Amino acid sequence: MKSKDGFGKLGLMIFVLAVVSIIFQLQIVREILFMFGGNEIIYGVVIALWLLGFGVGAWFSSIAELSDKLLKKMILLEVLLPPFLIVLTRLIKRYWIMGIAKEFSFVILVSAIILFPFCLFSGFILAKASSGQKKRLVDVYFLDASGNLLGAFIFFFFLITLNTLRTALFISLLSLFVFWFISFFNSSRSSKKKRVSYLVLLVLVFLVAILSFAHYNLDGLLLSDELGELLEFKESKLGRIMVTESYSQRNYFYDGVPIGDNATESKAEMLTHLPISINEDAYNFLLIKSFFSNELRELREHPGLNVSVVSPDERLVNEILEREEGRLMSSERIEIFSQDPYSYLNRVIKEDSTAFDIVVIGNPGIYSYRDNRLFSLEFFRMLRKVVSINGVVIVPVEAGENVITESREVVLSSVYNALTASFPNVIYIPGETVYFIASPGNLSYSFMKRLDEMNNSYADSMHLSPLLEERRMEMVNDSLSFTNLKNQNLKPVSFYYSILDWFELTGSRPLWIILILLGLTGFIIFHYDWSEAPLLTSGIMSSCLQVILVIVLSVSVGYGFYGMVLLTLFFMAGLWSGIFLAKRLLRKKEVSLKRYAVLTELTFISILALLLLIIMNLNEFVVYSILLFLIFLLDFLVGFVMAVQFSAIGSLRREYAPRNTFSADAVGAFLGAFLFSIFLIPFIGVINVFIILLCVKVIGLVGLGLAKKI
Repeated sequence: MKSKDGFGKLGLMIFVLAVVSIIFQLQIVREILFMFGGNEIIYGVVIALWLLGFGVGAWFSSIAELSDKLLKKMILLEVLLPPFLIVLTRLIKRYWIMGIAKEFSFVILVSAIILFPFCLFSGFILAKASSGQKKRLVDVYFLDASGNLLGAFIFFFFLITLNTLRTALFISLLSLFVFWFISFFNSSRSSKKKRVSYLVLLVLVFLVAILSFAHYNLDGLLLSDELGELLEFKESKLGRIMVTESYSQRNYFYDGVPIGDNATESKAEMLTHLPISINEDAYNFLLIKSFFSNELRELREHPGLNVSVVSPDERLVNEILEREEGRLMSSERIEIFSQDPYSYLNRVIKEDSTAFDIVVIGNPGIYSYRDNRLFSLEFFRMLRKVVSINGVVIVPVEAGENVITESREVVLSSVYNALTASFPNVIYIPGETVYFIASPGNLSYSFMKRLDEMNNSYADSMHLSPLLEERRMEMVNDSLSFTNLKNQNLKPVSFYYSILDWFELTGSRPLWIILILLGLTGFIIFHYDWSEAPLLTSGIMSSCLQVILVIVLSVSVGYGFYGMVLLTLFFMAGLWSGIFLAKRLLRKKEVSLKRYAVLTELTFISILALLLLIIMNLNEFVVYSILLFLIFLLDFLVGFVMAVQFSAIGSLRREYAPRNTFSADAVGAFLGAFLFSIFLIPFIGVINVFIILLCVKVIGLVGLGLAKKI
């Protein structure tokens, strides 16, 4: 693998590829979340398949001998892939996917088709570039970690709210410009070749300038006729916003999930007029909802109310206000907060300034950990502290008008149990959406007459009386007694069974594709020796902890995609710091591999114990800044220890096998993201997963004792 220009030119290209790779990874996570109405489960699928593709590519790197020159051409092809793969996701979304409830194996298959072309190349290139001298593996790993850190930094501070496709094109063209710069100044050229080079440079600069200053929405071109005319398609730190218009009706989507339109009145009447009819003396009204146009329009009829609206995403709030300005009530009595509901309620509790007479949770769907946190025991107890003595809390939960599935029964009962543990009185209205009504005071169904007096179109006795008939009430009542589980933040029963409901409704039978992926993984692992065990188990732990930390951020501060990017940035910072330290330590003579490996294994176990302690006391962190500091510190340490262990095992073993070193790390991380994050965390809980992870790390320590090639 010798090259005339040495490792420097190839190394710089690997660094640029790493920058492109991490930016593309974060972009494609957003694309696939949008494609499938994403949640943390979809995030786990994307990360798992990314790592599997990388690991398989690294493992197969030994099938052919390639020169550095050919590797450079492969890198050149690699940096051009992101825009094409993003276009592919749009084409699949437009022509192949109707609706958002897709069968789970279909989600895995489509994600693999999109991700594998890039990931296979990446794993192959890095493992192949590390072949030869032992020190090269650490150098390649350091360049890759450095590029990933820079890419995560650029994405977090500059690209997170920019259009994805346009950004991917810009990054690819910029990479080509860097490659041109490297080639031009590292080789002698004839005057004719120089003229061609200058022409290529001119074209690249022209294209970059167009992408930098043009004002057209390149990102939305492939979605322009989906669900009507596309009015807006933008990124925010928390999610992706899309607004369409069809027959004068505007439809709003958030991460691919429809969240409301400016025409439907039935749910808006239920969320506003129903609680007002129950508490006639209401003054302070709190609405917690992503989309709020219709609700504020209904509140025009009650000018005596002091209304507070809490919606987490500032860009979504501004989009609604801009497009629905003529339909919203302009009043000093309406105040809109772009703030996380937990943060808002904590501030209200701390200031002890407001007692709400009505609180409405406006989003009935529980599609993610971030949604689930608004239907948890912890959140209801916070609401109890801010509700007046005769106050009313409205909690809508999706059910079924005539048939309620078994999974949906668990969702309803777990939310109901959490409510009854927080409020002494809870009643409900059946239907396709069950409206739970909770209050510290007395409740009855005598509000029907007052609803009729409001001249509602949908929320009146004609529409509600059939829902309150004995058969429907008994059906819901049976569902509410289905389980005694209470929905909680770290035991999100409602979210777990919403996933099962998704599987049931789509007929998901992902067993065959799971067996194929695990079979491929098992085939690769079979060719390892015990010296790879620590890397394999550390990969499992690191990716699993990444998803657990995403969940902790989602349930504690509601960060969502923003939290994923932040965690990636801190993990990459830890990875870079670890490899930087390892490069220095490995220069010393008589370095003991076992000493390094055992120390890193014990450090991982300590991190697990500390994180478990934090999670078990998550509700005690009233000051979120302390919680965030600990989460990001642990995330940094996981990356740091992972890098030290990878460098030590990869460089100090007697048998130098970079393909095994890279693939063991990536395949282990795949198992952590796929088996643990997608299946074990939702269905056995976070605490039980920690117990399994501790057992996994014990296997890593045993592997060190059994290894013969150290």
